[in-house]
Amino acid sequence: MIDPQDIISREAVKGVRYKVLVRGESVMVVLFEFEPYASIPNHNHVEEQAGIVLRGEGNFEIGEKVYPVREGMAYLVPSGVSHRVEVGDKGGVFLDIFSPPRKDL
Repeated sequence: MIDPQDIISREAVKGVRYKVLVRGESVMVVLFEFEPYASIPNHNHVEEQAGIVLRGEGNFEIGEKVYPVREGMAYLVPSGVSHRVEVGDKGGVFLDIFSPPRKDL
């Protein structure tokens, strides 16, 4: 079991913090919290990434396509595909699942 008081919040980039909620052998669950107008720059990684927008709205660029996202929408980023996300004036909270677990978070 995970006690929320034991979870350390870390800075991913300016205006974006993350908490590793669960890390297993094959899967990792991470909560990303965005300040208003914050963004994660274009990047890629070998881990497959799936997630859901828990709060907020913005744009999620996956490969060559930009998708407007809002609360309740889910997404999938295949392994090795470049992606970025930016949120609007209310910030945002995204819950991501990585498989296998990322070593850099």
